[in-house]
Amino acid sequence: MRLSLHPILQDKELERICEAIEIIVEHVHIWRRDYKYNPETNEFDPQIPEEDLQAKVAEYFSL
Repeated sequence: MRLSLHPILQDKELERICEAIEIIVEHVHIWRRDYKYNPETNEFDPQIPEEDLQAKVAEYFSL
């Protein structure tokens, strides 16, 4: 992970970033199963089929 912090970042913003990092560390053993490293692109690709992924994202934005 790469993180750049701006000099005028407020304390509450930094606290939120730290909380997010803690959550990632706590759940990495679960979330890592959903991705596979691709050395050709140097990225982590989701292991969920594209159709399922699109449907899941659409659910987030439905009312």
